[in-house]
Amino acid sequence: MNTGILFLLIMCFSGYPMEEVLAKHRWKDRVLLVFSPTEQDALYRDQITLFSNQSEGLLDRDLVLYEIFSSSGRYENNTSLSKTEVNSLRKRFSISQSEVVVILVGKDGGEKARKVDEIFTTQELFALIDGMPMRRQEIRRKQKSTSGR
Repeated sequence: MNTGILFLLIMCFSGYPMEEVLAKHRWKDRVLLVFSPTEQDALYRDQITLFSNQSEGLLDRDLVLYEIFSSSGRYENNTSLSKTEVNSLRKRFSISQSEVVVILVGKDGGEKARKVDEIFTTQELFALIDGMPMRRQEIRRKQKSTSGR
């Protein structure tokens, strides 16, 4: 019991706002983190366009998109990230200021995939997610609910 309390205190005071940022998604959403030096970066723009064109597929897979730049960021409906949150995410995932990086974070909060300075196609992304045990359970539940069982 004391170990659990100590762990919670350490987490609360460890200076890791990242946990606060992503904790609300744990066991509810998968998270796509797209890091870029600027919003003008061509690779970033191509990646975001690709994801935007597949919004239904992202929604079906419970994906929340975060866009993170040098000192700013946003997610869901343009909700802003503070500079502290941006820095914590960059530090947590070891992202330099000059890279375009896409990271898939699973519902369990763990990193599932990473692409550095290359496009993460929706085909690759969806195939990866659809092969995960939790996603297969979600598909089975949806099939049962639509078949009336």
